[in-house]
Amino acid sequence: MRRRVRAASALLGSIMGSMMIACSAAESPGVAATAGASRPATVAAATAGNTTVQNATDLRALLIAGRTPVRLEAVAADLGCPAEGCGAWVDGLVIWRDSGRITDTARRALLTVTRLPDRAPDVDWTPLDSQKVFAAGKRWGTCLEFTHTGLGKSGRFQRWTSVVLVPWADGKPGASAYRFVGYWTGCDSLTEGPVAGEVTLPQIEAPLPAEPNANITPRLVQHICTASACRTQADSRPVNFVQGSETGAMRVGG
Repeated sequence: MRRRVRAASALLGSIMGSMMIACSAAESPGVAATAGASRPATVAAATAGNTTVQNATDLRALLIAGRTPVRLEAVAADLGCPAEGCGAWVDGLVIWRDSGRITDTARRALLTVTRLPDRAPDVDWTPLDSQKVFAAGKRWGTCLEFTHTGLGKSGRFQRWTSVVLVPWADGKPGASAYRFVGYWTGCDSLTEGPVAGEVTLPQIEAPLPAEPNANITPRLVQHICTASACRTQADSRPVNFVQGSETGAMRVGG
């Protein structure tokens, strides 16, 4: 028997690297473009300079300022444990809790591509939130949010989440799913990309492991995703944690 749950939206995230990286489906995250619905109004541009953000809502507003958000439509997940294992059935997908595999309902496995996998924490594969994504007036795909296991559920680590994007093709989930880990991030940070049919996910992530201060200096990046791949662009605005902040506040820019 399955039980239906409405995934609660939450913005947490992870730190991961930036650099201009053209991501093929075999390398870094990529996403496919399908979609459907009207374009929402562009968010007002933010004030230039140094901005302190105190919470996920403030950060989202800053990162998507001046851009057009995609249209999201919440979709419920059915949780169940058939003979083959426990999982979540959502929007034409099955997320298998114990293995972390993602399949379609016909059990065709999707290739899950994780950006900078050596920096990515383990996932709790029960979706925290699930959304249908519409861009450029069409159905684009599915966005899923997940928390992390172990320490990922406690204290300051709860501010990190994984966002998984599944582009659609021919009216159904495509062949790949793309995982990004970010700080205070979620599906509602998605915006229309620079070209019709693309979507952009702005995120704060950690530098690459080989770089100085890799454990303490986060970066701002933009993941721009098409039907077949994503490219990751560095954002020039510096990002730093506010020393002594108990809420996880950050300074962005300036």
